[in-house]
Amino acid sequence: MDTSITKLQRNPKDIYQEATRLLIKIAENILKNPLNQKLRTLQKSNTTVSNKILDVFGGIDCLVLMGFEERSSCLTLPLDASLEKLKQVKDDIIKYEKLYIENNGRVPEAPQVANVQENDELEEVIKKIELPPFDRKYANDFLNNIAYRFHFAQIYDNEELQERARKLIPISQLEVNAQENLRTLQKELKKGELDDLEITIQDMLILELLNWFKNDFFTWVDSPPCENCNGISKFSHMSDDPNLLKYTNRVEMHKCESCGALTPFPRYNDLNILMATRKGRCGEWANCFMLFCRTMGWDTRHVFDETDHVWTEVHLLQDHA
Repeated sequence: MDTSITKLQRNPKDIYQEATRLLIKIAENILKNPLNQKLRTLQKSNTTVSNKILDVFGGIDCLVLMGFEERSSCLTLPLDASLEKLKQVKDDIIKYEKLYIENNGRVPEAPQVANVQENDELEEVIKKIELPPFDRKYANDFLNNIAYRFHFAQIYDNEELQERARKLIPISQLEVNAQENLRTLQKELKKGELDDLEITIQDMLILELLNWFKNDFFTWVDSPPCENCNGISKFSHMSDDPNLLKYTNRVEMHKCESCGALTPFPRYNDLNILMATRKGRCGEWANCFMLFCRTMGWDTRHVFDETDHVWTEVHLLQDHA
């Protein structure tokens, strides 16, 4: 199913069906009179066009799919646009509306993974890192889970992943900042303004990496903003749509409190994807930060809590106890 049409179906039922009716009518009028330029031009100032198509989530996407091109004051279907494509999109809209009605208005969950990276296809982002097969040695699921996490930790030392991480981390600037902050602390120690603590350059560099990662690189997401109206959304359910589950086995669906549209939030575990999306919660945070710390050459461990939490710990060279 084309994502432009599934976007349209995420609107409230009455809005979706009215937009569908108008899109079908626009296509049919052009197909009946293909040389009529007036029919091939949709003015943005037209209240019906604006309110019932352009302002509707997925409306412009469907027009573009038909072949329309956006101008400053209108959308127009060029004379050399494919009428066969226009007819195909119209037929698809009719077909998917029929399925929508047959499914009692159940909204298909369209894949949203294309936004992993603005200019690259997802397939180009993913370079799957294969680990050796995992051998389930224990009858106890908990022990197997722990064993698997030790097994998975090998991925953080993968040279290809570390090379990509190295290109993302502003190492030189972090080192400069760490040196400057260390000098500042040393001056304060000499003045007696601080207790006599043994602080190493690694301590300061870890803090600089953490500060950069938290404030500049990674975005914490509890619930994504609604992709329809940018409103506040809340978790609704887990998706079972195979299209959404192509690159992860967990995709949360969040429902907008204002317009009711559903927004998918994939919980990626693949480090190549995470270095592109740069968002998530504790799982994505710890996974990505662990790789960055290992890339810096630090002894690091990924801590797993059975009560649904994970974090990263770094071994300091100097014992401050």
